[in-house]
Amino acid sequence: MLYNFLGGVQFKDNASEGRLKPFTHAFLGVARRKDGPRERAGCVSYMSCPGKYYDTGLAAAIGGGLDIHRDGNITMRAFQVDYNPVKYDGGFEHQMRVGVGVIF
Repeated sequence: MLYNFLGGVQFKDNASEGRLKPFTHAFLGVARRKDGPRERAGCVSYMSCPGKYYDTGLAAAIGGGLDIHRDGNITMRAFQVDYNPVKYDGGFEHQMRVGVGVIF
C-alpha cells in the first residue's frame, strides 16, 4: 500500500461561463510504502518473513484532467491522470494514478 502526502500548485479555468474545465497540477512531498510480509522484496513464500516493511521517500505527482461543471456547486471529475514517481533508497518507483469523482 502506498500513501502520498503532497502539496503544490493547480492551474484551472475557473471562469463562470463554459462547462468544461481543464486543469493541470504539480505536487511534491513524501510517500510512505507499507508492505505485508509476502509483498516485501526478497521474501520467499517458504521462508519466515515476520512483521511489516515500511519505507518513506520523496514523491511527486504531475498531471491533469477535465472537470465538467454541473448546476450549482457540483462538478463532475470526468478524468484525472497523474505520473507519480517515488524515490526510495533503492532507486525510483514509477507509478500512474487514474481518477474520477464528484467535487462539491
